Amino acid sequence: MAGNKTISEKIKELEKATDWFYSDEFELDKAVEKYEETTKLAKDAVETGDTIQTTADQSQRESP
Repeated sequence: MAGNKTISEKIKELEKATDWFYSDEFELDKAVEKYEETTKLAKDAVETGDTIQTTADQSQRESP
């Protein structure tokens, strides 16, 4: 998981990770590990989104 990914890339990675839970590859033994990985991906995507929103808000306040 690189820190330089765009929000779109992070969302695509998150979607791929969550798709596993609905796939034929799903294995109960791996579910906890995959859940933890997916949770981290989601948190990272949310933090990136929050950063983007904060930056946009600051730019808007600074504009005349």
